[in-house]
Amino acid sequence: KLLKAGGVGAARLREELGEYARSRAIYEKLDLRAALARIARYEKRWDDLEKIVATLTGADAAAETAYLLIERKKYAEARDLVEKAIPAHPSSARIAELRFSAGVACWFLDDRPRAHLHWCWVAENLPDDRLARRCYIAAAAEGMPYANPELGEYRIDDSWGSIETIKEAYAKAKKNYDRLKGP
Repeated sequence: KLLKAGGVGAARLREELGEYARSRAIYEKLDLRAALARIARYEKRWDDLEKIVATLTGADAAAETAYLLIERKKYAEARDLVEKAIPAHPSSARIAELRFSAGVACWFLDDRPRAHLHWCWVAENLPDDRLARRCYIAAAAEGMPYANPELGEYRIDDSWGSIETIKEAYAKAKKNYDRLKGP
């Protein structure tokens, strides 16, 4: 167990340093498939990711498959997958990722209110999650002064967005969240 823990720590450090080949070698020795999927995604090795995803289960499978489907522009499939996975894995450490991907899929399906539901859920319910700010930015995209690459380079017509404009855009998104989440 100590060897595995030390190996995981070394692999995570290599991963954080962008030394994906070295971290991948350790993850392979430890047979940590979710980590291998993450590395394949970072390196945009989509065919490898597809093979690894076939060996995953639960929230890991759903989260990584969603990334793959979004990359392949299969937005309806991605939305359906993650919207089923969210209630099936409400306590997963990957719930924010599932919600973020659901929002992206809904955005590209031109269902902005539903995208807002997912992103605001993370921003409102998991404010300390590593994806909370990313979700806030996505939810407020219609007020952001710069293009958002995760949303197809979406850019508002008026590129003079201000803090007030961004807050107003988020408030609009939160109204959709409040309406759709129910009581």
